Amino acid sequence: MKKIEHKWLYFGLGILLGIFLSGILFLTVFDHNRDVFFTLPQPWLIDQSEPLTSVALFDNEGKINPNTATKEELMDLPGIGPVKAMAIIEFREKYGPFTEVAEMLYVPGIGKKQLDQIVPYIEIQLEEGKHEP
Repeated sequence: MKKIEHKWLYFGLGILLGIFLSGILFLTVFDHNRDVFFTLPQPWLIDQSEPLTSVALFDNEGKINPNTATKEELMDLPGIGPVKAMAIIEFREKYGPFTEVAEMLYVPGIGKKQLDQIVPYIEIQLEEGKHEP
């Protein structure tokens, strides 16, 4: 009777070992085929059916130009603290002035929701006398 018990024990261990090795093989095959890429957000791919925020209702007085604003001025924007303010300043120093509002999505820490909050309070100055709300 003990020989039968050993036979079933070996059979059960063989099944478990087979399942374990099949799982490892499965994960190995499918894990190496994944490609992971880091991409920057692309503002032109944002869903255009829903506008960011209507700026036409606000006048241009009192708006902040992110191309010339100081850290303290940027911190006056809703949801912008010292870290994000410095990120905006470092971004514009590295890549040049913003030419449109959607370019602010490239700044680390600023997403669509954050941009929606600050759009009414910013104005991009392109050249002397020209601006984009």
